[in-house]
Amino acid sequence: MKYLIIGASAAGLSCARTLRRLDSNGEIVVISKDDMVYSRCMLHYFISDDRPLDKMRFVEEDFFDKNKVKWIRNTAVIEIRPFNKSVVTSDGAEHTYDKLLIATGATPVIPPIEGLAEGIEKRKDIFTLRDIGDAIKIKEAAKTSRQAVVIGGGLIGLDVAVSLNKQGVKVTVIEMKDHILPQQLDKTAAQRYERIFKDNGIDIITGQAVSNVIYGLSGKVKGVTLSDGSFVFADMIVVAVGVKPSFPRIDKCDLEIENGIIVDQYQRTSIQDIYAAGDACQSYELLTQRHILTPIWPSAVKQGQTAAYNMAGIGKPLIDNFGFKNSMKFFGLSTISYGYVEPPDNSYNVAICSGPNYYYKVVYKENVLYGAIIQGDISGAGVVGKLIQNKCNLSNKLVRNDWNNVFRLTYGDFFKQNQDGTFEFAC
Repeated sequence: MKYLIIGASAAGLSCARTLRRLDSNGEIVVISKDDMVYSRCMLHYFISDDRPLDKMRFVEEDFFDKNKVKWIRNTAVIEIRPFNKSVVTSDGAEHTYDKLLIATGATPVIPPIEGLAEGIEKRKDIFTLRDIGDAIKIKEAAKTSRQAVVIGGGLIGLDVAVSLNKQGVKVTVIEMKDHILPQQLDKTAAQRYERIFKDNGIDIITGQAVSNVIYGLSGKVKGVTLSDGSFVFADMIVVAVGVKPSFPRIDKCDLEIENGIIVDQYQRTSIQDIYAAGDACQSYELLTQRHILTPIWPSAVKQGQTAAYNMAGIGKPLIDNFGFKNSMKFFGLSTISYGYVEPPDNSYNVAICSGPNYYYKVVYKENVLYGAIIQGDISGAGVVGKLIQNKCNLSNKLVRNDWNNVFRLTYGDFFKQNQDGTFEFAC
């Protein structure tokens, strides 16, 4: 059996490792356009000098030799040919497979802002952050920069802002929604971070979109204008408004694609013997019962492992604890969110418990949790996440039907002992 994996990041290498454990004799080939293995989650640590380049790996140095995996590096797959089970690479070579995993990740979204796309292509002062090459360029530019604008107030944008702040650059984050972290937090939780960022010298502008990039006579970036007509000075810009799935051209076939490659709970695509995992795919999410993009590292690892089992002929569905989970820590304040952070419609209810140093919120319906924000003391977040994952009915666990009691529940409220002496989570 020949297994071919496109991509050498979280999904691809977790698949390769799992395949070798399941199949000691199969041929495993990994093709990637990168020439080194590194964690994309750590790129901002490299920019801030918190982690050197040689400490960016997430697998051991002898990973490929130890697992008997052939790695074709610095080579892109430009076409997949399912009709003869092969791929074509950027050097013109053709590689065959019995089972194929597409784990090609994603590329940054470039918003339609006047002057932005041209600046990214032609200049050295506008950047995205997706790979180590981007991080090296941003770090180098920060050495001479006085003020930076970060377009996008999501996790990547805020990570970059903190890293540039550590390098002595004055940073302004611009988020078009009415609060930062709009995909992860509600307005109340986000505003706590906004205050902390401002206290640490990072400006936050919300509810405004960037309308133009302004260049000086020398051709260098001068700043940006916002939708209200105001101007923000900057001599470098980082664009961090999100990512979109990226994958090679697939010849003469009907691959089911929406925003990403559609996969089932076994990571199978609509084409026989082709699987997908990580940022390139849309996987089925049990909470919302729809296919969603989950561009986070833990999901990619889980999906790669699940793909490996099924490529090796061992039927195993994805059980993803991470698809709707986000965790963050900025300037000492920790937060974990799960599922819905706002009610999707008026059939859902909300319970909030808060104080100066903490903010807890759950979204529930008919005694079942569908989302939560745990900010400050996050020691109880694991229990809440388990309740959401298992769709536990809490009608018998709440004192006087007081939903604030949910924040005081512990694992001990749900574990039962089996006849053989083992314990299991039960609700």
